[in-house]
Amino acid sequence: MTNHFIKWMTFTGLILMVVMANIDATIVNLALPDIGNYLNIPLSSMQWVVNMYLLVTMATFVLGGKLGDVYGRRKIYLIGIIVFIVGSALAGLANNQWHMYLGRGIQGFGFALTFTTVIILITSMFPASRRGAIMGITLVFSGMSQAIGPSVGGVILHYLDWRWIFFINVPLGLISFAITWFFCPKGLVERKDESIDYIGAALLAIGSGLMVTGLNEINHWGLKNIDLYCVFVGGLVFMALFIWHSLRQKEPLIQMHFFRNRPYVAVNIVRAIFMYNYVMLLFILPIYLQNILNYSALHASYFLLAMTLVFGGSSPFIGRWLDTVSARFSISVSVIVLMLSLLLFAISPFILTTTTLILGLVLTGIGVAININATITAAMTEIPEEQQGVGMGLFYTLTFFGGSVGIALSGSIVGLVSRIHIINHTANTALTQYIEPLRLAASGARSITDLQQELPANLFQQALPLVQQSFSIAFAAVMGLSLVLTLLSLYYCRRLPNNSTKSVDAS
Repeated sequence: MTNHFIKWMTFTGLILMVVMANIDATIVNLALPDIGNYLNIPLSSMQWVVNMYLLVTMATFVLGGKLGDVYGRRKIYLIGIIVFIVGSALAGLANNQWHMYLGRGIQGFGFALTFTTVIILITSMFPASRRGAIMGITLVFSGMSQAIGPSVGGVILHYLDWRWIFFINVPLGLISFAITWFFCPKGLVERKDESIDYIGAALLAIGSGLMVTGLNEINHWGLKNIDLYCVFVGGLVFMALFIWHSLRQKEPLIQMHFFRNRPYVAVNIVRAIFMYNYVMLLFILPIYLQNILNYSALHASYFLLAMTLVFGGSSPFIGRWLDTVSARFSISVSVIVLMLSLLLFAISPFILTTTTLILGLVLTGIGVAININATITAAMTEIPEEQQGVGMGLFYTLTFFGGSVGIALSGSIVGLVSRIHIINHTANTALTQYIEPLRLAASGARSITDLQQELPANLFQQALPLVQQSFSIAFAAVMGLSLVLTLLSLYYCRRLPNNSTKSVDAS
């Protein structure tokens, strides 16, 4: 076998994992209503189906990179695939919410191990003169896999079962493992003699986990519950301990000096807020389309395709455009485009036009395509070459933290606002005795079809507009908060470099 053939077979095995992970990121959100209904998971807990994955990934990103440095990236990548396959199988076999959370957490750890090593493995196979082109091909596969994710998920949910959303990862993962194990050279990346800060990793995981748990449980526990504030305080204490510990380590999990680089910090803030909005939309839109507007999973996937297809299809063209403009300009444009889409989403429940919803999704796809490419390039520009591994690990850690907060906070807001509206508008009416199913339906945790089966026909006709109005108000509240945060990120765009990023090597 020629060296050229070995390189491209290795690339095929590695890119298959990238495609699998990106498809998984979109189809799981589409399956949330079915998963919640089958496993009887309320909305406040349904968030953990996605958040457990994001939280574990976020907490172990930098750890995964360190393990790759010490034990070899090929070995850690292969271990990561096996872990991801095991997590997928456990999630597919879940019979209760705790079983599901366990599977999703294991999936997240497997993804962290593979994602932190796959890009380095891909770029290290090719000379520097070709790495930009190889990264361009990788981004195209990444974007297009997200584009087809909703369609694949819609077909699976329509013709098979939600469990196959997870089971499909098993054969794909095994193929990726076999190709990579056979073709990827063992000595592709040299082993480094570095220590691993396991204590720092544990403190970061506990601290961030407690804070996201608090956000998740606002609706369930209530603002007057002392446990809620204890969890938040505990999270802050562990995060403070993590910082204190890191400042005293020779080789900490995260280098604190990165936070003194103002442009780098600004890029991270903008990207984290953007990911907050993007992951929030991926979480809440399928619930809105299926459980409130009563679309099937297949039809809901067609709506989401408007966003992901634009994202995947426009990435190569946007990449060329980014070479001609500054990071400040391109990222500011992505934020403004997102603001327009959020405004459309905020009014869409009240005017209920398909055009408004699709236009919002198209704008989101354009904004995501610009922001993901531009923020990665801008972040790498601010990191010295010898520290780019650690710097990008921190970048993705904060990115996934933004996504976790987006799901937790949006779910809590929807549950809290819709519950208050339902209680206020059912007092002293015949609907009072059905307050619990009404509350679940208004928060998106149960479908309109399920509500119709629980209520008498005359009361259902009375309850339907109330449920839809309750969710619409809560949905608008979520979008309103997102608009405020996006305005804040626009302010931080002023701190971004105003020079062209054309000379930056995407590898």
